[in-house]
Amino acid sequence: TRCLSDWSSDVCSSDLIATRERVTGELRTLGFTVFPSLTNFFLMGHPRLDAKEIQSYLRERGILVRYFSSPRIDRYLRVTVGTDEEMDRLLEALGQLVQSRGYQP
Repeated sequence: TRCLSDWSSDVCSSDLIATRERVTGELRTLGFTVFPSLTNFFLMGHPRLDAKEIQSYLRERGILVRYFSSPRIDRYLRVTVGTDEEMDRLLEALGQLVQSRGYQP
């Protein structure tokens, strides 16, 4: 939806890639595991935080991410790359969560 109002596939693709790379890099800095992605979403998790707990924490702040209860992926969340503002809200909330638990690397 980030590019529907001003569609240009090259511009949208480069914006999305830049946002995804920025966000995944910052998440790694916060101690999150982030799987490589070439799409508009990525999987992430934290080695010391339960994925379902992270999802609930984010939902309370109006940030929606996808949790899967299936084995092998139940420790991770699927995050769709949104606007820079949306992704900044995600990073801020996750930074606060990690810091409040004393897990800051």
